[in-house]
Amino acid sequence: MRTLICFSCRRVMPANPRVKNQRYCGKDVCQRERKRKWRQATKWPLMLITGPTSMSESLVRA
Repeated sequence: MRTLICFSCRRVMPANPRVKNQRYCGKDVCQRERKRKWRQATKWPLMLITGPTSMSESLVRA
């Protein structure tokens, strides 16, 4: 069985064979960190496609 080091907590653990590119363990804290980073990485490209949805976002883009 393959092992991996979680990107968030740095814990060594066995990798789930069903998840090909697993980088985070299943702990709630690590999953929240994974989701936060994903949202952060996809926020600007989506905003550029759809345009600002609020006044504060339009100020950020200016």
